[in-house]
Amino acid sequence: MRKTYKYLILASSLALYAWFVGWYVFALLFLSIVIIVSNSLKNWLRLPLPVTSLVLGYILMKYAYPDSDIKLPIGYSVFAFSGISFIVDSSKTNKCSQNSLDVLCYLFFFPKMLCGPLVRFTDFSSQLNNASFPTSTVLYKAFKIFVYAAFCKFVVADMLAQTISCPLAGLNAWMSIIIFSVQLYLDFFAYSNFAIAFAIICGINLPTSFVAPYSSKTFTEFWRRWNITVSQWLKDYVYIGLGGNRKSAFRTKINILVTFFVSGLWHGASLPFIIWGLLHGALVVVEKALFAHTNKNKIITHCYQAFVLVSVFLLWQLFRFPSMSELAQFEHVLLQSASIDTGIVISTLCAILIVPMIDNRKLRHLVFDIPETTKGIYYEVSVVCLLFFLTILFMRSPSINFFYFKF
Repeated sequence: MRKTYKYLILASSLALYAWFVGWYVFALLFLSIVIIVSNSLKNWLRLPLPVTSLVLGYILMKYAYPDSDIKLPIGYSVFAFSGISFIVDSSKTNKCSQNSLDVLCYLFFFPKMLCGPLVRFTDFSSQLNNASFPTSTVLYKAFKIFVYAAFCKFVVADMLAQTISCPLAGLNAWMSIIIFSVQLYLDFFAYSNFAIAFAIICGINLPTSFVAPYSSKTFTEFWRRWNITVSQWLKDYVYIGLGGNRKSAFRTKINILVTFFVSGLWHGASLPFIIWGLLHGALVVVEKALFAHTNKNKIITHCYQAFVLVSVFLLWQLFRFPSMSELAQFEHVLLQSASIDTGIVISTLCAILIVPMIDNRKLRHLVFDIPETTKGIYYEVSVVCLLFFLTILFMRSPSINFFYFKF
């Protein structure tokens, strides 16, 4: 019965993934065979072969044929990171006898396949081997998270995206920076929660990827709250792999810059993404060198927190305009004069107000946990029904085109 369940998970995952990427699923199946076979090789071959294959696959599918229809499939980055994580962890523990079916389920598990969250193989396989038929409580929890995610995506993120879909200038363009930053966050946040909800139904608990990132007081804290599983992966397999902070202070700074450089490349090997990664790395390096030694004055702390938020919002524009010519054009329209658009003002105010509401601890506790009292259940059901009603009422042309599918 357990084996049948695993085959069902794998077959459904492959079918759903093939619906998104077509024949690319066979390319990733080939790479998964390379990963599984490599795991049984000698230590000096176990890591180079799959990593080289994954890197070459990335280069061939994304850059080798720029004029053809061959493009990098959705989810390749998550697949590659999961594969590297599996091989590296297996090499450290000298375990090469993992069940191939478990490995395939891990690599292709559909809820996390497209944009994460990332999870270690040991955590995934232990849950997979102990998964049971979902109870009514589990289904209810998944439903709550699904409604929460749908509200964030289809009501808030998509409506904000429509607001800035037309060219803007002057103060409208400046306000669009805020709107885009909130839209990007809630769009990605929604996808992660959809993944968590569907995984719960399958008996797998995926880790959360976001914990109120825009309330961060420092850049270091921001990267502990934003896309947490990818940040942790980069820390474990790049930063610590390079030596972390175990060597000189200079080497530590270089390791931080290299890690953020890899983070930029993960999104795309173009100049805006590389600049984004290096600038974030430089800000973290400067912060660790200077801000950690300043007096923890409340005024200074609040001013620095504002600087962090403004910097993060401005740097997100490198995602919004993925070419230097588009970015230069946007910088030009920022300096133009234009009449203020009332719709943009309203959207900006909504964006500013909605984030603390979505990130509210009580709301998150209500969505992700099960209440222990009757009063808590009544309150929870009321809030979930309200979110569900608002989603149905304000949802316009819902799509599954998430922003991070580009990466």
